[in-house]
Amino acid sequence: MSVNDVRVWAFTKPDTEENVRFLYESVKNGKSRFGWSSEERHNLKIDRENNWENNWTKEHGRALFLLKIKPGNWIVHINMPSYGRCVAARVVSEYDFDEGINTSDGQDFRHFFQIDVDSIVEFERSSNKVHSAVNLYPQQRYQQVYAVDEFLESIEAIKDGREIEIEGNRERHDLLNATDKVLEQIARLIQSTHRGKKLESFLAEVFRKIPGVNDVHENGSSGRRGEHGADLIVTTSMSVGRLEIKNTIVVQVKSYKGDVLDTNAVDQIERAIKHYEA
Repeated sequence: MSVNDVRVWAFTKPDTEENVRFLYESVKNGKSRFGWSSEERHNLKIDRENNWENNWTKEHGRALFLLKIKPGNWIVHINMPSYGRCVAARVVSEYDFDEGINTSDGQDFRHFFQIDVDSIVEFERSSNKVHSAVNLYPQQRYQQVYAVDEFLESIEAIKDGREIEIEGNRERHDLLNATDKVLEQIARLIQSTHRGKKLESFLAEVFRKIPGVNDVHENGSSGRRGEHGADLIVTTSMSVGRLEIKNTIVVQVKSYKGDVLDTNAVDQIERAIKHYEA
């Protein structure tokens, strides 16, 4: 595989420290694993062409990207074995499915890839050995890292124990590390102090401070919470010459901890988009 064909994938840590330990041990033993795979039917290798709809689950949709991962790609496990730490390894097999890990909630993490144990590298994601262009702050359970050349350069720098000399690299990493911790604290504080309509009102004030926003209607304030699926209705405008372009944005407000499997909020916002032509 040429360098141009290499892809890099980042997996975020699972929801319990116990599972973090299980996955870390699995990587050390040559298998990188991914969750949402508690049942045999979640095996992406099973041929479902003749009965696809009856066999399809939410878990399949979340994991289908795994079929894009090929030998020669890299997988980075974020915040493993501890917060801010990463474990990276080169993939040496196609996607596969086995008995998984026996967690406190039963068998899971049955999706896996064989990895080259000699390629395993552990590092701090905010280290000056990591190129500033490499994004190791995923916003979901996985993401693709597109700065492949910079990632590979970073892996070599980590192995050699040297810093990457790029102007502003140290400052950017220090800022990212500090900002990440502060944002987590802010998110926890907002969730603990803003419940229900308080959170909706807080977000309404945030939208009102955005340039180009003309009005924010708190749709749930009348007692008919989230009427037609929208908690907030935001109207914006933008001028292009003498032409004024107006848009309607609908917002569904939810606050959760941990993994969220319920798609009710998605159904509500879909209904709101249609109703308000948003």
